[in-house]
Amino acid sequence: MSSSSGRRRPSSRCACSARCCVSSSGYYAWRERKHTPRPSTDLKLLTKIRAVRAETNGVYGSRHMRAELVAEGESVGRAKVQRLARDNGLQARRPRRFKVTTDSQHDDPIAPNVLKQDFIL
Repeated sequence: MSSSSGRRRPSSRCACSARCCVSSSGYYAWRERKHTPRPSTDLKLLTKIRAVRAETNGVYGSRHMRAELVAEGESVGRAKVQRLARDNGLQARRPRRFKVTTDSQHDDPIAPNVLKQDFIL
C-alpha cells in the first residue's frame, strides 16, 4: 500500500472519500501525510511495560509503571502507559479483600483456660 516515498496510494481516484463520508481535501491531505513512527515506538515501549509487569508480578498500575519506566530512562507519560496497557489487556492485580475470621459476638461457651498463662521457661 505504501510506496518507497512513504506516501499512501489509493486504489481508485477518490471513491474512497465518497464511501467514507470524508471531504476530498481531507482525503488528499491524509494521503499526502507521511506515516508516523508511533506504532514502532509503542511496540518498544510495550515490551518494556511487559518486562516491568513481569518483575513486579503485575501489581503496578499506570502510575508506578510510569515511575519505573522513567527511572530506567524512558521518557513517557502516564496516559500513554495507560493506553498501551488497556489496549493490550494488562491490568494491575488488586489486593485481596480483608476477610474477618473472628466472631467475638457469640453465645457459645468459651474453652477453659487450662494453662492459666503459667508458662514454664
